[in-house]
Amino acid sequence: MASNTTSPTTRPASARRSFVGKRSRSEIWREDDELDRTEVISAVSSFFVKGLTVKQILAAMAKEYPQIKLKREDPYALVREAAKKGWLAFHAPQHWQWTKTLQDDYPWLQSVRVVHTTANRAVALSGAESLLRLLKGYRRSADRREVHIGFSGGHTMRALSRAFAGLLLSEPTDSLPEKVVIHAMAAGFDPRDPTTDPNTFCSYFTGGLLNDIQVEFFGLSAPSLVQPEGIRALRDMPHIQEAFAAVRDLDIIVASGSSWLDPHAPLRTLMYRSPECKRVLEEEECIGDVLWRPVSDRGSIEKPTSVRALTLVELSELPALIQQGKHVLLTLGPCGLCHAPKGRLLLCLLRQRRPLMTDLVVDSRTVAEMMRLLAETPGH
Repeated sequence: MASNTTSPTTRPASARRSFVGKRSRSEIWREDDELDRTEVISAVSSFFVKGLTVKQILAAMAKEYPQIKLKREDPYALVREAAKKGWLAFHAPQHWQWTKTLQDDYPWLQSVRVVHTTANRAVALSGAESLLRLLKGYRRSADRREVHIGFSGGHTMRALSRAFAGLLLSEPTDSLPEKVVIHAMAAGFDPRDPTTDPNTFCSYFTGGLLNDIQVEFFGLSAPSLVQPEGIRALRDMPHIQEAFAAVRDLDIIVASGSSWLDPHAPLRTLMYRSPECKRVLEEEECIGDVLWRPVSDRGSIEKPTSVRALTLVELSELPALIQQGKHVLLTLGPCGLCHAPKGRLLLCLLRQRRPLMTDLVVDSRTVAEMMRLLAETPGH
């Protein structure tokens, strides 16, 4: 340390500036034991997530890191900065009672996780953890070196894919496949928020973020809504044809769903702009959509409408893919805008004649709503 610099141990406390105020390095650290800003944030946040008060955090920091001089307001700012950078995450607990109920009532489900939360983001994080478990299972059980994952679009899928990329970064690479290939299952539907388009999710997996894991992408450069008579011509285009041909390689399909009782459902909003589409879907008693395709209690709705979503896989194709050993992970959280649960949609999907999913992650309020609907059903 330079001889003309006053040591923080002798400098009067009143003369010290806040750490958050970017004090000079000489005022904060000993030269032989330095911590950079991120390391200080990490230390403070580790105490915060243990439930310590600000006073306790300051005492713990003074004891374990005496070279760091914090003021009372510093922990607030440092934890807030960690949260803004996405370094802190809330892991909602699992609702074990309802998890067991669903597993007992629907034994064909290979895994179930009911997340005790009202937050869509917490469901997405739990979905990312379930996806990681499936991915590791391919390497562990079959020593698969390459696994293909298809992502649907929307707010839940965007949050899930981002969380999944973070989990891959922290996971030991010897437990994972050497290559992960990510497929966009559809194009986006919200021109005001293109980040919900699965084609954009590749940005979470690029650069040096994933260490030794090789990541490749199959995008779907196609219109989101098309006229049914134009689908064949679109599918014959070389880049779109390649995306459809790659469906045979899919190992895991990750999807969410929207309830058509929810006015914020993006596909419903677009389809209901057409009086003809609205009439057909209402006549078919549409309950919601999965993979951007409408579904009713009788199954996937195949009746033609003037426009429809262009998707790599139809709902009617999912049972056959499941029979081939593919996984379909449905992550069903509350509406990201109004937090409305999707119990009616969940009941519809679980009652399908042939399963449309193998694995389920869902929020507790959606299950509660479904249970209430079941209790009101005569003869149940």
